[in-house]
Amino acid sequence: MFQYSPSYFNYKDVILINVYPQKEAVYQMSIYFKKFVPISKHQDQWFRHDLEGKQKVKNFHKTRIKLLAYNNSFFSSVIKDNGTGKLSLSYGVECIIFKEIATRLNITWDTFTSDDKDKWGTVWMNNTITGGALKWLYTKRVDVSFCSLWIDHIKSKFVDMSKFWTLTCLKFLVPKPLPLREKWDLLFKPFPLSLWLLVLFSATLTTITIWILACIQKKIGYANINAFTSLSTTIFWIIGMMLLTNNPRTYRMGPIRHLINWWCMFIFIMSTSFSSILYSFITSSEYTDIVLEVEDMVKANYHWGLTYPPPYEYILKMENPVHVKFSKRFVPERGVDDRISRLKLGRYAILTKCLYEKHFMESDKVPVAMLNNLRTARTCLSQFYIGFGFTKRSPYAKPANLVIQRIFESGLIDYWLSRVTEVRMSPTTFKQVYEIKPRKSGHPSALSYRQFKVVMVVWMVGCALSAAVFAVECRYGRGGTGHARRPRRA
Repeated sequence: MFQYSPSYFNYKDVILINVYPQKEAVYQMSIYFKKFVPISKHQDQWFRHDLEGKQKVKNFHKTRIKLLAYNNSFFSSVIKDNGTGKLSLSYGVECIIFKEIATRLNITWDTFTSDDKDKWGTVWMNNTITGGALKWLYTKRVDVSFCSLWIDHIKSKFVDMSKFWTLTCLKFLVPKPLPLREKWDLLFKPFPLSLWLLVLFSATLTTITIWILACIQKKIGYANINAFTSLSTTIFWIIGMMLLTNNPRTYRMGPIRHLINWWCMFIFIMSTSFSSILYSFITSSEYTDIVLEVEDMVKANYHWGLTYPPPYEYILKMENPVHVKFSKRFVPERGVDDRISRLKLGRYAILTKCLYEKHFMESDKVPVAMLNNLRTARTCLSQFYIGFGFTKRSPYAKPANLVIQRIFESGLIDYWLSRVTEVRMSPTTFKQVYEIKPRKSGHPSALSYRQFKVVMVVWMVGCALSAAVFAVECRYGRGGTGHARRPRRA
């Protein structure tokens, strides 16, 4: 019997693969032992070596397996052949990845799907599994499944999860803030409270000081200060100067003329600043409070829903009492029409997924026009790795991991995702919806009476008050306080 030695192969690294149906063994020429020595006898380990020292994928020789897949946005889609009635994979990122795995592993498959509302399956506290891919894999009705399955330690107790091929994050889609047209606090907006208090204090101090000094100067002998010797008259003069309607003549008023002149200068600066800021508030749009976090949605009395029971512990932070309160506001959706009607009513949040900066909803039939009035948060509620699910101790899991690792490192997954987005992009798949303000129409919005409603109300109140004062004066015969005119000389 001829025995090979290292010299026969010129002392090169040689690996011998002994192939049997469903079982292989790998041997390597050893310079030390001068013969072939086994380096792997296990079915799921032989692919670790090839002639170039790289890991090699196992050949399953057209083994037929069972696959469970669902229609899930641009992750995967399943179609039915009208002629044969059999299901087949159509288009989607996970469909392309699985076909690549099947080609490398040399396997064929039969496609299955189900009508479970919960496509993924739920593990309850008593370790029972209800519906979805998790139940099918755990009961070994299928060998492999994909539908954007999250990788977590709970699933690992029941099924084998592959290496991740992407990272997804969960966000809530909420209505954008609405513009405020009726600004009832418009007249108080330009100045903060501290500045209003400063103006009030300055006016009070100036009024009292001028009144006291006017009374003292009148006793000294100044004659042109009678307008400020009465406290009520002084108040009206100071308010009139603040409104830029009264400007008294300071000729021969003595020392108080300096106080009046500097008060006029101070009021001129403050009124100019007030009018400029008021103009900005009138012409610029203000919006309702923006909803950023779950806490904001709880305060604004938001509700949310899905077509299946949500995994609260994955979506929300159940250790937070506010998140627990928000979880109780979950209302199951009856379908797409139910979701659309809730969006129209407002104060409704939709759970969305973000994949490579592409946001999408599970219900693709939501009108595209509604997205203009919605926005997503900048931060993720939760982030999860996505992988393929296999039955426990599946012989296909480790070879598939090697394929996933190679195509992930090569950048093929990013390319396939971009291609899927271009070819099969749903109209409700969007990039970033972060804007606080609605989209600009290209023209500035015109001013309306609503923006001046508070000014008009103040004017009408002033007119009504003046009419009432006029009626009282006419009733009691106090039509005026002016003095009779002197006759003009010829």
